[in-house]
Amino acid sequence: KMLDPLADKILIGTVVYILVLKYIDVYTAWVVIILELIIIVAALIKHNRGDHHLQANSWGKIKMILQVLGVIVLLLSIIFNIEHLLPISKGTFYLAIVFGILSLFTYSI
Repeated sequence: KMLDPLADKILIGTVVYILVLKYIDVYTAWVVIILELIIIVAALIKHNRGDHHLQANSWGKIKMILQVLGVIVLLLSIIFNIEHLLPISKGTFYLAIVFGILSLFTYSI
């Protein structure tokens, strides 16, 4: 039950480390990675407190969709050499960060 969300976070973390760090900027990459780590820790804390029914909330689902969309736009920019897509990808990651923070607040640690 906890492996699927963890796999999502590892996937996004790896892509962010490789692509966002190189093509967007170091700050965006680190914020996304640190936020994912904080969400993992928050979920583990809730799990250790006895809440074994952890599910992705709406904010977390939107965050994941935005992260995947950001990666897709970034890949299109890289593959087809369309530089004006980079700010769109970056903006998508910024939105994902906002939704990630909202998701974290709903964990109510």
